[in-house]
Amino acid sequence: MFKIAAIALMLAGSFSSCTPKGSNENEPSKLILGKWELIERRDYTTGFELRAVEPNGNYIEFLSNGTVHVYIATEDKFYMMTYEIDENILCYYPEKTFDQGRLEYKYEITKNRLKMTLYQGHTLELHSGHIFIYQQKK
Repeated sequence: MFKIAAIALMLAGSFSSCTPKGSNENEPSKLILGKWELIERRDYTTGFELRAVEPNGNYIEFLSNGTVHVYIATEDKFYMMTYEIDENILCYYPEKTFDQGRLEYKYEITKNRLKMTLYQGHTLELHSGHIFIYQQKK
């Protein structure tokens, strides 16, 4: 009788701890939502050294409908793009005002930080020179 009760408790615990697909709070599509402020960058503007960025009002905001807003404070202008995200790659699809096509990034989200490393074109070859680190805004 004790064995049956123990098995029943284990089964009940395993069913109650399951979450429906798509409801995991640790999914990249949920973790990335919200506003992010650029705090460090490494690209041609920094001589390809990772450097801190003084907060200047610029931010990106990922919305749940697959839209990303990029705000450039010095221009007082919003750019709107669409995005897709999976376990490894974040893709931006810029509006027609941008000259470049799809932008692909390898990304990591840890402790309210988003690190994005640019991939070269559609070959998914890592372009080690361009890294952007964002802090999530509250």
